[in-house]
Amino acid sequence: MLHQNPLTRLSLTVYCSVILLLLFLILSLLDMKTKNHFVIVSLFRNKPVKTTLERHVFSIVQPETEEHLKYKVNVHYWDFICGFNVENLRSHPLFPFSPYRRDTTNDLFIRQTDVKFGARVFGYIHPNETGLFKFAISSDDCSEFWLSQDEDPLHVQLIGSVGRTTGKEWSYIDQFDKYIEQKSRDIFLQKDRKYFFDILWKQQRGRTHLQVAWMTPTSHQFETITSKFVSKYYDDSDMENGLVYLDHLKFDFRQQDLPSHVKQIEKMKERILHSNTALFTRDSRDFLSLPRVRFSEVREALLFKTYKPSWLIKRNSSEAKNLGTYGAVHLPHYYNITTKIFPKDETWAHTKECVGESLKPMHCEGNMLATDETAQWVTGKYMNALKLAYAKRYVLVKLVNMEEENDELKGDRYLLELVVKDNHLKILRRLSVYLFRPIHTSSLYYPKKFQWKKNAMVNLIVSVKNQGFWVHQYIQSISKIYLQTNDTRFNLILTDFESFDVDAEEVLRRSPLPHWKVIRKTGHFHKTSAIQEAVSTITDPDSIVLQTDVHLEFPLNFIDDTRKHCVKGKMGYTPLLMRLTCGRSSDKPAGFWEAFGYGIFGLYKSDWDSIGGMDVEKFKNSWGGEDWDFADRVIKNGIEIERLRLPFFFHYFHTRKGMWDAKY
Repeated sequence: MLHQNPLTRLSLTVYCSVILLLLFLILSLLDMKTKNHFVIVSLFRNKPVKTTLERHVFSIVQPETEEHLKYKVNVHYWDFICGFNVENLRSHPLFPFSPYRRDTTNDLFIRQTDVKFGARVFGYIHPNETGLFKFAISSDDCSEFWLSQDEDPLHVQLIGSVGRTTGKEWSYIDQFDKYIEQKSRDIFLQKDRKYFFDILWKQQRGRTHLQVAWMTPTSHQFETITSKFVSKYYDDSDMENGLVYLDHLKFDFRQQDLPSHVKQIEKMKERILHSNTALFTRDSRDFLSLPRVRFSEVREALLFKTYKPSWLIKRNSSEAKNLGTYGAVHLPHYYNITTKIFPKDETWAHTKECVGESLKPMHCEGNMLATDETAQWVTGKYMNALKLAYAKRYVLVKLVNMEEENDELKGDRYLLELVVKDNHLKILRRLSVYLFRPIHTSSLYYPKKFQWKKNAMVNLIVSVKNQGFWVHQYIQSISKIYLQTNDTRFNLILTDFESFDVDAEEVLRRSPLPHWKVIRKTGHFHKTSAIQEAVSTITDPDSIVLQTDVHLEFPLNFIDDTRKHCVKGKMGYTPLLMRLTCGRSSDKPAGFWEAFGYGIFGLYKSDWDSIGGMDVEKFKNSWGGEDWDFADRVIKNGIEIERLRLPFFFHYFHTRKGMWDAKY
């Protein structure tokens, strides 16, 4: 008889235990797949577990059961939102993914004392009988009630509302007949089934309530829907208010937690955008995606001529030294916005409603227009030059954009952007060049050493503290540029001052952005030092530094537009943004152009270094005015600054609560 070694017996025991444990885990996972709810984990724990439903909302709770979700519904709040209309909530950039507060309610009757907020109330309704139901909604101020034909959020339909006519309607508690839209048609529901619902509610001022009632097949009057007949969509009660745990960005419309009425609005916006946009505009995807004509392919068309505009300040000159503090940015060429464009762009449409304090005409006007005659002359002259130099290789398809900078002393500079057909390659291409017409001549030249670099790396700089909601919005907006243009030549550098409401590195890791970096800093928020530290990590002198703000909505051509207006050793760029007023969004803008700010600034890294960068010492204990100081030194160091209003470039109104070193 053979005797087994005790160690061998022990090894077999351990081996069998491991096998049994693995089998148990596999069976548990298989069991999880059959459930309708999902595991939710913290973004700040280990890497979250993906579920079969591909949910992308993360919290700190345990697996849910039907019983655990009963008798309450989810309530999400967005504070500091102006306006009476539900559309003010729906169009807010942080809706629906980033609520300021999370709560629950036992029944569909909420009374509040707050003002200037929006809310989303959502979950499931469980009818106790089968038959025809009628629903009604009452609110102060406006509201919408969306109900699905089943438990799928993608099947919701609007069945009742207050305030879809003027946006300023309201009703009293238990008042369901003030407006015809308050009541639904008869809707067939079945007992023992559940139906997803979504309520949007916008409150501006005055009394505050939201109430949803139903008339069951066996009743004859409306009664508030109570806790007995509702359940939550998911449990986010353990999520701390003010924290951002969200894993997804708004460009991905596959997410289950995105209300389908928001999807409908987004799709409608896309249809309007495409129907109203002519083919090949300077900020359109079709133009940006065209293959470029390299300057080397057209350089023989014109001679080169030295270009030095009359407003250029010689570096270290007596003129520079005598200008005094902020003297350069107050020069007429920079104080005013002198560049003209052709054809007319959307900047005029953006300010149909110009809202703000102490406004001047430059705050409310779009870009100045060049004449049609000038545009046709420049285009025709240049195309003739191309024909002489390259025979019939390039044929004009469309004049997309011309920018004109008039100089009464030296002559005029143009940026000409065309769609041309390349007869050699049999394709359409994008041609974008700077041209110079000296004073008292009718000849065009290429300005010497003044062409933009088509593939320059653009480094976006942004610094944050406790702006988790807006970090998501910023990344979402900049990601759209990458996804729709396939432009990989930009890099995001984000400096974070110990934000407790977001893990920016984790959010960026989950984003589609190809290049990014997070710099973690401790102590009080200090913008100037944060910018300078971020720039110091850039090693390529031939790349562009682009200072930005976190509360922005970017147009598709933002990166390309920056490259186009930054010329190494010659020119930096300050695109003017539109500051949206409270309650307005990019789809219905109202506000004013930021005519006097230099906070958004593009400049080559070599030029940045040559002027000394941000003055960290001067703004060591405070910040505000550092943008003017920087722009002033750029001009005094012999580099001009191009200033132009950029269509679809918006700064969102936001509360300062929780910003920088403030507490929530």
